[in-house]
Amino acid sequence: MNRRVALQSLIAVPAFARPCRLPMLPPYPVPVAGQFVGVHRGRIIVAGGTIWTKPKWEGGEKRWTSAIYTLGPGETSWHKSGEQPEPLAYGGAVSTPAGLVCIGGQSPTTASAAVGLLYWDGSQVRQRPMADLPNPLMLLGAAMSGKSILVVGGQAGPASTEASGKVWQLPPNGRKWESAPPLPGPGRILPVVAGGRDGIFAASGASLSADSSGKPVRTYLRDAFRFRPETEWTALPELPSPVLAAPSYCDSAGNFVVLGGDDGVHAGEIPDPGPRHPGFSRTILRFDQGRWHPAGTLPEGLVTTGAAIWNGLAVVPSGENLPGTRTTRVLSNPIRARIAPCAL
Repeated sequence: MNRRVALQSLIAVPAFARPCRLPMLPPYPVPVAGQFVGVHRGRIIVAGGTIWTKPKWEGGEKRWTSAIYTLGPGETSWHKSGEQPEPLAYGGAVSTPAGLVCIGGQSPTTASAAVGLLYWDGSQVRQRPMADLPNPLMLLGAAMSGKSILVVGGQAGPASTEASGKVWQLPPNGRKWESAPPLPGPGRILPVVAGGRDGIFAASGASLSADSSGKPVRTYLRDAFRFRPETEWTALPELPSPVLAAPSYCDSAGNFVVLGGDDGVHAGEIPDPGPRHPGFSRTILRFDQGRWHPAGTLPEGLVTTGAAIWNGLAVVPSGENLPGTRTTRVLSNPIRARIAPCAL
């Protein structure tokens, strides 16, 4: 990569919600999970992800897509707006005024170290390369801290039996990723990470170990932390239950909001519960005034997806609604602090 994108202009601009009156958002064109989700110039951008040809329990095949779709204010359908250089999923995504930064991820066979900027030019999504990660990473979390981007956790490849405990930081000049203070506790995959005015929050995820046959096994985590440059990582109260792979955001007051997540109760069940799986958590949690508070209920729990802050809403376009299947449903939640969810 011979072009680099400086980060001076990549500082997320907070949005504030209007009164609780939500638009009906069109369904996503294809049911995907693991996609990169964000916003640029007033448009939601969704890139890549994985698709099941039919549910896993019916013998479906998991495939990768490189398609990029966007949605603008008032539009009644999503628009095909480009293609990724290669099909990727399960990476990190950070919205900035310069575009959506897509970090690492997994191809059909391996993890990636690539980092790129997706930006809306008025008619389509264009792309610029940024500094590669020091090593390939998938199933990571990412968010903005001040003028820098932080990457938390992940694993080096699909067969890895150890999760990363490292934190990488891309400073404002955008030239090279640097080591940042590591997250306390075990390394983890699929952590729930969001940045706001009160620092970066990181919660839950799963640590990895090897079973008797050498395959990776997940241990679901309930811990939570906040990062501020002046104090580095500090522990927060534990979550009521794990929230692996949940979409999340910080509301207009800077509170950390977690939308559902995988609590791991049915993880690794033999036989696989398939369509009998009850679905992922639908509980909305908000960390406010030093405690976790229930803040509403989702109509459906979606994981391995992201939340885009758009027109005063947190929008979750598509995602995994059961293990081995996806939905085209688009959820939305007002980001204004201390109001009940409505018409999700």
